[in-house]
Amino acid sequence: MEIIPRTILEDSLIGYWDWNFIENTEYLSPTFKSMLGYEVNELPDSPGIWQKLVFSEDLAILLKNLDDHVKSKGKVPYKADVRYQHKNGSIIWVACAGKVLEWDDDFNPIRMAGCHIDITQRKNYEAQLAHYKEMLDRTNEVARIGTWEENLKTNESIWSQVTREIHGVDETFEPGLEVGISFFPGEHRTKITEVVNKALQEGVSYDVELQIVTANNGLKWIRAIGLPEFEKGQCVRLYGLFQDIDERKSAEIKIRKSLGRNKIFIEQSPMAIAMVDKDMCYIAASQQWIEDYQLQGREIIGVSHYELFPETNDYWKNTYQNCLQGADCQSGEHSFIRPDGAVQWITWDIRPWYLSEHRIGGLIMYTSDITERKEASIRLAQSEERFRTTFEHAAIGMALVSPEGRWLKVNEQVCAILGYSEEELMQRTSQDITHPADLEAERICVIQLLNDEIATYQIEKRYFHKDESIVWALLAVSLIKDEQGKPLHFISQIKNITERKKNQQRLEDAHLTVKDQNSRLLNFAHIVSHNLRSHAGNLKMMLSFLSQESDETEKKFLLKNITGISTSLSETIAYLTEVVKIQTNIHQQKESLNLKHFLDKTINTLQADLRKTGGKILVEVPEEAGIIFNPAYLDSVLLNFLTNALKYKHPERKPMINIRMEKKEGYLVLFIADNGLGIDLERYGSKLFGLYKTFHEHADARGVGLFITKNQIEAMGGKIEVESTPDVGTTFKLYFCSKQAINRLRC
Repeated sequence: MEIIPRTILEDSLIGYWDWNFIENTEYLSPTFKSMLGYEVNELPDSPGIWQKLVFSEDLAILLKNLDDHVKSKGKVPYKADVRYQHKNGSIIWVACAGKVLEWDDDFNPIRMAGCHIDITQRKNYEAQLAHYKEMLDRTNEVARIGTWEENLKTNESIWSQVTREIHGVDETFEPGLEVGISFFPGEHRTKITEVVNKALQEGVSYDVELQIVTANNGLKWIRAIGLPEFEKGQCVRLYGLFQDIDERKSAEIKIRKSLGRNKIFIEQSPMAIAMVDKDMCYIAASQQWIEDYQLQGREIIGVSHYELFPETNDYWKNTYQNCLQGADCQSGEHSFIRPDGAVQWITWDIRPWYLSEHRIGGLIMYTSDITERKEASIRLAQSEERFRTTFEHAAIGMALVSPEGRWLKVNEQVCAILGYSEEELMQRTSQDITHPADLEAERICVIQLLNDEIATYQIEKRYFHKDESIVWALLAVSLIKDEQGKPLHFISQIKNITERKKNQQRLEDAHLTVKDQNSRLLNFAHIVSHNLRSHAGNLKMMLSFLSQESDETEKKFLLKNITGISTSLSETIAYLTEVVKIQTNIHQQKESLNLKHFLDKTINTLQADLRKTGGKILVEVPEEAGIIFNPAYLDSVLLNFLTNALKYKHPERKPMINIRMEKKEGYLVLFIADNGLGIDLERYGSKLFGLYKTFHEHADARGVGLFITKNQIEAMGGKIEVESTPDVGTTFKLYFCSKQAINRLRC
């Protein structure tokens, strides 16, 4: 049912909304859309569209209020003041109110409606509370006369009526800072210019007595007070008071004018302010005072404060009496119990006003209701305490990190995961202990989070533990901002997933091992198929010839060939058997070996060959160089490469072999460089490590050594690379797993 025709509500000055829970539809009136700066068609009537325009902190309040309203079956009112984002980027304050209009039989809401009222101006008035309070304090001190203000941001000048009267100008006169200074003649202008400049530049207030020339050319002594207001090192406002001290009028006239001005000022003030006489009877009160203390509709002028507030206790009575004796009293915040049992929080300032210099006429009372702010502060403190408890005792690591990556606060779990104390982490950034390979991916996520492209991110990354080991972590990060949207800090949740990653790595390693073994098995099958089939075919052919041959001489020749083929077949089987042994024993024969020791032993074995060829071997390998390898294989590998370097020496020069070592890609790389015949890699590169492949004419060349050597090195988790130029020489690069790399490489 429609309580009020929508056509009437659309023309209302109040924003109206209507929410149908069953149909999941929502209606927003044109007035509400216009309030936020949108045309009717710019803001669709989609369910929940308004939630995207409410500040996140305020949205939580609204949703909680809504939940309470529904759960209480409408007994708890749905009402709150919240901030919305205007289309132009500004902030507007909106008073929200609503009510469930229809319920089903189980008291579930069917339809809810409400209104929104723009209260931005009221909120701005509240923000100006401190300003007007300070102004009123100064006014009271100097008999509450003319005020003035220069807004340096907007270049707006305001002179009160009294200030205009002092200068002899009417309402049409447009004041300004330079215009005001022009009223001072001669040395008085010099003095006022000096104090004004000092106020603008150094923030020094002034209180001077000087002469002005009024608009009708009359000289008048005045008292000028100026108070500067600064923001970020710049003066943004200069305000103060003017007092006419040219003629000292009688005390009665002075009191009457002063009292009249203050009554007007108080009654029109947007603050909660009241003026009472010495008997605590009301002389004047502002509208805000009447509203804050629920005095609407009551005649209060001339009525005692104690009659209006019979619950006034001795604390307040003593305070009033102290102030009537000349004391100024104030409190940053104070609570008292209202007659209905509600707790009200206020800030207050009470001070006397004077009939003459030493004669007190009564009290000026200023109060500001801060109940909502105080209750919000209490809720915030409770929320912060819950967060602190959760943070410190969470089962996973939790940390606060600055936008620059500096650790601000960590719990015990973070320290346990990373191995650092809280003090040690405070001296580092998150980037300092992040694996370099993971920095860029996280940097991109951080930028997206800071630019509001994402609300949170979750990644797997590596940290360096204090003991230099790798810690894998699942990191979830969200961003906290202040009321102006400026990033404050990240909240990071860190879960140790190192064991899971290790298990995952073991599975991947097992998969790679199986894949590698399958590849080796296939390669081995090809070798077996090719070599054994070749020998078997030749043997079968020779036996066929032998069975058909009758000539004894030819039979002897065939038998000799059959013997040679049989010998080659036996050698091939022996070589292939050696490869099988290498592949099946790779996990049982690795040891920590001193590479320099094995090089020295191999070179000593080749002394005869070196003497015969006139060759030299230069070794630049550290004494402490350690590798993970099979000792028998290492003897075989080094002997193969060094004997090859001597065997295939260049006929026109003595062999020179240079051996050095480098760290590369986590390996220890042994470079064996000779000045021999060299190899044409473009022609033979793909066949270099094949079985029975030879590339030079030499009596001892069998094409087996490099094949066996390659299998031995790869079986130990290493690899071989070669660079060679014909007639210049060859460099073999042997990649060994070092002691330090054993945990990072698949060795």
